[in-house]
Amino acid sequence: MFLFNTTKQSDQEIEELSYLERLVSVEKRNRRTFCIKVESSNKIVLLSPKRASKKDIQFVLKRHKKWLDIQIEKKKKMETELQQGQFVSGRHVFLFGSTYQLQIMSGGSDAIFILGKKIVVEVDCRKVIDGKNVSDISNEEDSDILIQEHIQIRLTEWYKEMAKEFLAERTIELATRFRFKVNTIRIKSMKTRWGSCSSKNNINLCYRLIMAPKDVIDYVIIHELCHLKEMNHSHKFWRLVESICPTYVDDKNWLKVNGFKLIL
Repeated sequence: MFLFNTTKQSDQEIEELSYLERLVSVEKRNRRTFCIKVESSNKIVLLSPKRASKKDIQFVLKRHKKWLDIQIEKKKKMETELQQGQFVSGRHVFLFGSTYQLQIMSGGSDAIFILGKKIVVEVDCRKVIDGKNVSDISNEEDSDILIQEHIQIRLTEWYKEMAKEFLAERTIELATRFRFKVNTIRIKSMKTRWGSCSSKNNINLCYRLIMAPKDVIDYVIIHELCHLKEMNHSHKFWRLVESICPTYVDDKNWLKVNGFKLIL
């Protein structure tokens, strides 16, 4: 049961809540609790119990307004970075929790490799442009967009390949050490989760997890492995996680604070 604050709201508070309501997409389901997902700076998904009223929804938004404001700002920052075409030399990216600088070089090999604290991306610009329909390229700006898209695709593939090798091997290693039975391990592009599992003992991990520190990676893997025994977030589940990963609180908080940075 919700208890509502009957104090008269200021015009500013009413306006701010109205703004949040315009961003919210309410999905009513057979559930007892509310769940808020900030998918972008202009889209909030609110999973709601079927019987929840508009007043209930407004209360939830008001109660979580500060958190929502922070999440929306994070999404705005992320979206701004993605829109500015930053696949250029000097842009910072993450790998295993360390910061690397991109170095874009002209070359025929189309290779990507690590050199010190730099991730070097070789691009055959002429080949990229020649591979497109001439009618699609009307000016230098179009050429730059094509090259940016090519770098993003190649870099994403490079991260995914590394993630498939490292995350799968690490999951098998931890599962063997702590006697969990895993069926299939999949490395996927997941927008809102770092990992998931199923009742069939399948583990799914987001490839972007490869950008986090290895201790944080271990926490996420252990979190999902523990769900194979406890398919919930009960006290028993968290005790099991802590018994294997005593630093899980710090690792979980690291993701909350820094997770939005782990993007391409």
